[in-house]
Amino acid sequence: MGPARTKSLLVPIAKLIIPILAFITTNVADAAIITVESRNHNEPALVFVAGKLEPGDGDQFRSKTSLLSKAVVSFRSDGGSVTAAIQIGEIIRLKGFTTSVAQDARCASACALAWLGGIKRFMSADSKIGFHAAYNPDGRESGVGNAMIGAYLNKIGLSYSALTYITQAAPNSMRWLSARDAEKHGIDVELLGSPQVAVAPAPTTSPEVVTQPLCMAEFVKLREDVQKKGLATKAAGARKVSREEMCQYITAYYSAYLKWVRFTELKLASCGIPVNVLQELKQLLDPTDQTRNKICGLNWGRRADMD
Repeated sequence: MGPARTKSLLVPIAKLIIPILAFITTNVADAAIITVESRNHNEPALVFVAGKLEPGDGDQFRSKTSLLSKAVVSFRSDGGSVTAAIQIGEIIRLKGFTTSVAQDARCASACALAWLGGIKRFMSADSKIGFHAAYNPDGRESGVGNAMIGAYLNKIGLSYSALTYITQAAPNSMRWLSARDAEKHGIDVELLGSPQVAVAPAPTTSPEVVTQPLCMAEFVKLREDVQKKGLATKAAGARKVSREEMCQYITAYYSAYLKWVRFTELKLASCGIPVNVLQELKQLLDPTDQTRNKICGLNWGRRADMD
């Protein structure tokens, strides 16, 4: 096969991967998923927040928790919009909810601000809760953002010492909360060793309540793998690698994408994943497979080789 033919085969992937990655970034991969698990009338509901916080997530959280009188809000997120985090934290404080970060979870940046809103705050020795200063889109520290954080922390009753601690780390670094630091700066935290209790510190914790955060964590993990492989495929296209090498990239990307779709189908109800997320994911499955077949010269069906 000559160079011209090889180059023509690379064109479809360049055209396809860009909109796929744009879709993942703007609609699914970075948007927080907020689910509510109701329990019996004597126990608080479990609210699970996973993924990047976007500006509209404060309204989403308000809508989904509006009828709840008691709740434990469990976080798993690397941050996002400071405004959304503050809105969520203020709603949590107003409604008297408890917040928690599970033993194997990370709640960093803006997520940690939302977690602070809890009337009671739970974490385990292995939870990762991280703070740093607010920053502008160009990566420089934001005085306005830090002022917003300061007003919020004052509103929920934290001290100047806590404010300094929370905003002292540079935007490109992270200060991870420890029990000792929390006590030193007046951040009330209850430290629990059990992952089940850290997720939902209620007197009785059903297996279903624990399963939901765990399956949502897997959803986020699969989503991140798709992002990683998609970006690698896009970069390979930009480098104009050989057809054989591009085939390896697109096959890895497609395999990760198909695994994500199948998981979403299987866990749609139990994880509380919105139906429109699955529908949007499926819209890109066939075009991705068609491009894979063009790059690799495959003729078999979409699913047979992945089973």
